[in-house]
Amino acid sequence: MAVDKALDSARAIEQAGDAARASLAEPAALAIAFVGTAHGGGSVLGHSNVSGLAGAGVCVAVHVEGVISDTGEHAAAPAVGVLALGGDPVRFDLHSFDHARGREDELGQELVASFADLSSDDLVLVIADAHDLDPRSLATGLSRCEPASVLGVGVEGPAGRTAAYAIDGEISEGGALAIRLRAPSSLRRALAPATSLGGTRTVTKTRGNWIVDLDGVSALEEFRDAAGALWDDERRAMRSVLVALPGLPGGEPEPALARGVVGIDQEHGAIALAEPAEVGQRLAFARRDALVAREALAAAGERLGPLAEGEGFGLAASCRARGEALFGHAGIESGYLTRAFRSVPWLGLIGSYQIAGTRSATSNLLTHTAALVRLV
Repeated sequence: MAVDKALDSARAIEQAGDAARASLAEPAALAIAFVGTAHGGGSVLGHSNVSGLAGAGVCVAVHVEGVISDTGEHAAAPAVGVLALGGDPVRFDLHSFDHARGREDELGQELVASFADLSSDDLVLVIADAHDLDPRSLATGLSRCEPASVLGVGVEGPAGRTAAYAIDGEISEGGALAIRLRAPSSLRRALAPATSLGGTRTVTKTRGNWIVDLDGVSALEEFRDAAGALWDDERRAMRSVLVALPGLPGGEPEPALARGVVGIDQEHGAIALAEPAEVGQRLAFARRDALVAREALAAAGERLGPLAEGEGFGLAASCRARGEALFGHAGIESGYLTRAFRSVPWLGLIGSYQIAGTRSATSNLLTHTAALVRLV
């Protein structure tokens, strides 16, 4: 794996590819360039340098909102991360999902058919356009990939436009690209949320996406109480105080399933989420908490287990609301991820949302969370 921060996209792709190839003892079978959207639109993914990326037999380029490595977090500035895989045998498959609006839940079915023998040693890595596809339906559809593990990231394209991907230089815009990677011997995963939960409440009155009452009390009043002093700045309160949802109907809220409050109705005392709420649903207000995030990243490293020098590799999907936006300083999240993956090569992908397994589902829509996977 390698990251390059050259401002020229062609040079960054070429240099990261060369560095990734140099780290392998054998020719690369697959090379994937994760190109930060700060480099520009889909045309950069079809550059001639991508076709020979890391000297690999199959070359893929895909937009991400940024990359993370042991060199730091590279979100706003142009950066390219390259994953090159070699050795015998390297098991991988690709599946593209175009013209997918309204068919998000079908992707899981297509992947099960395309990746015929999915197993618990498989990782299904999905890069999806954040505007073209509905993330909730997509996460639901990907749950059909069980027993494989899912790691997904939603990407908002350059200047808020469509994200793109390319396979051997052929560019597609929108939709999603899925890559099946099979771990030679084992696969482990862990989540690191960035929220601390308050007390659990029950939804007692709704209006579509609006939550009107919680335990018979105005939802807006409850939100104000949870925000405390932050309520003096309504926008800051909406950025900092989230709503944690249950992973299953009737279940308890999960820290990784945090959703932002997207609307406030002063007249009716209601708050809105980006998805419908149901009467009887259990939820909790959640605070973005840098200390909780640090502790969760440290615990995630313990769940990934010990690794020998150079054994396997790691991937992470992280939220653009993390990193410097959460910790106040750049390099803290990348430092904790480096410790979590210990001595093995790893690469993190930044997006507007993440999709990964939780304790309640094989595939769930996450925000403000880092999802880590180790393949050995």
